[in-house]
Amino acid sequence: MTDTMHIVLNQEDAQLFTEIRDSIDKLAQELRNLNPDGHLSDVCRRKGCSYYKHYLAMGPPDLTHDGFHAAEEICVKNQEQITRYVELNPDKPIPAELMDRADEGERRVRA
Repeated sequence: MTDTMHIVLNQEDAQLFTEIRDSIDKLAQELRNLNPDGHLSDVCRRKGCSYYKHYLAMGPPDLTHDGFHAAEEICVKNQEQITRYVELNPDKPIPAELMDRADEGERRVRA
């Protein structure tokens, strides 16, 4: 048997709760109207993004479409970190930790 917790709201709190819930529902609907296919950009919907043009061409996927694009963003951030490091430390070798992180990310997206 499941325990049920009942919360008694006064009129003012109940009205606020209803307004918040309605606002969230309205915002969710507006977001769906802006992009009915979810997060997909026009390029992704046309299957013209790097997931379809590059990643799947290299074999069966280890990552979902969303996962690939998330990993791709991480790769870009890793490369930006390496670039910043080199710009600030032109006479020093790139730390192995930065290179390992970049290499792992690139391996995941098959770059």
